[in-house]
Amino acid sequence: MTQRIAILFHRNTRPEALRYYVITHVAECWREQGFDVRLLRGTKEYVPADILFVHVDLTVVPDEYLEFARRYPIVINGAVKDIRKTVFSQIRLRPGDDYRGPVFLKSNLNYGGLPEARFRFPWAWWQSPAVQNMVRALRSVRRLPFRRSDQYRIFPDLKSVPRRWLSHPDLIVEKFLPETEDGIFILRAYCCLGDQFHSTRRCSADPVVKARIDVRNEPITPHPGITDFRRRMHLQYGKLDYVVHNEELIVLDVNKTIGATRFHQPATIRKYAAGIHSFLA
Repeated sequence: MTQRIAILFHRNTRPEALRYYVITHVAECWREQGFDVRLLRGTKEYVPADILFVHVDLTVVPDEYLEFARRYPIVINGAVKDIRKTVFSQIRLRPGDDYRGPVFLKSNLNYGGLPEARFRFPWAWWQSPAVQNMVRALRSVRRLPFRRSDQYRIFPDLKSVPRRWLSHPDLIVEKFLPETEDGIFILRAYCCLGDQFHSTRRCSADPVVKARIDVRNEPITPHPGITDFRRRMHLQYGKLDYVVHNEELIVLDVNKTIGATRFHQPATIRKYAAGIHSFLA
C-alpha cells in the first residue's frame, strides 16, 4: 500500500513560492520513490496521511496548526512551536548589562521577521495598489534598523546601541563572538531530517555570513554538542546555525523551514529525503 506524506504550510503561502523551500524539492524525491505526497495550505481540509510535516514558516507557530497536526499518527516538528532567539540564546544582552565588547543587533524573529510580514494577510490583498502605497509610506518611517537578516548590525559596545532598539520585542542584542580563521569569518550549519544530516561551514570576509556569491561552503564533521541542542529543541527537521568560539559551541539561529539556496545540490536533497525512513520504519 502506498504511504502518504502530508506537508502543512501556512494558509497564505503562495503556490509559486513553494520552490523556495528545500522540503518541496525533497518531496519530489519522495514522489519518485513511490510516496503519495500532499501539500496542505491551512487547516480547513484534513487529508489522511501516514505522516505530517508541520512546515509553517513563522517564528511562533499558531496553536491551530499544532492542534491540527495532532490528528495524524506521526508528526514531524509537532513539538517545535517557538524558535525566537530569546528562547535559546546563550549570549543575549539586556539593557544595563556590564559588557564592554562588540555586540550584534539582530531580529528576534526568523529570517528578519519577513515571513511574519508576508503571511499576515492573503497575498491578493497584500498586492493591491492601495496596500502597496501604504507599505511604501510606512517603510519611510520604519523604526527597525533593517529589513533583511543580511542587514544585521554590529556595534562596538552595548552603549552604542540606540535605546529604542534595546528593549524592542522584535530585536535581540547578543555578544559578538565570531569564529574566525586567518581573518575569515566562519558560520557552521547543521541540517537534518530524522537520522540524516548535512553539516557544512560557510566562510566569508563579511562578519554577517549568508548564502551569497562570496561565501565558500565546505563539508565538516558537526560539533558533538549540536545534536544535544537539537534534541532539546525537539527539532526533527531543520537547520541550526552556530559557531565555535574559543572551543565553546554557540547556537545563533534555529530554522524549521529550510530555504532552498545554491548550496542545496541534488545529492544533498536526496540525503534529506532518506531521513523519512527513520520515522516510517
